[in-house]
Amino acid sequence: MGYDLLLTIPPHRTSAIVRSAGLANEGGFIPADAATLATTADGIYAIGDVTQIPIAGGKFLPKAGVFAKAQARVVASRIADELRGREPLATFDGKGSCFVDMGDGVAAFATGDFYAEGAPAVSLRRPSRRWHLAKVAFEKYWLARWA
Repeated sequence: MGYDLLLTIPPHRTSAIVRSAGLANEGGFIPADAATLATTADGIYAIGDVTQIPIAGGKFLPKAGVFAKAQARVVASRIADELRGREPLATFDGKGSCFVDMGDGVAAFATGDFYAEGAPAVSLRRPSRRWHLAKVAFEKYWLARWA
């Protein structure tokens, strides 16, 4: 098949250890509670790309770093509360945002509430050079912070 531009994303797969640990479902992902990220195993949480979290419309929460980061904060808070003998109250709300690079110095900004009633509520801000500059600044911040 011919094409002028091919955009592809490799299939998401979990590691062999995740699949062999007994936590994964038939598809190889770990079902996790949408709010608490708890699995069916006592004291075990799952975050990020290994999870399979159902959302409205029979779909699953997308695999994206913005969600993994928010999920990590929730799980860390829940574990800290448990260790302190407190009731864990932190929950993941299914919200996230990201830049969408359009090339040629232009980007858009997307926000979404993937736990919205009925269907995910996603909006895309108009592509502009301003969003591209914000994307570059965001990348520089994270590279400086974690490098």
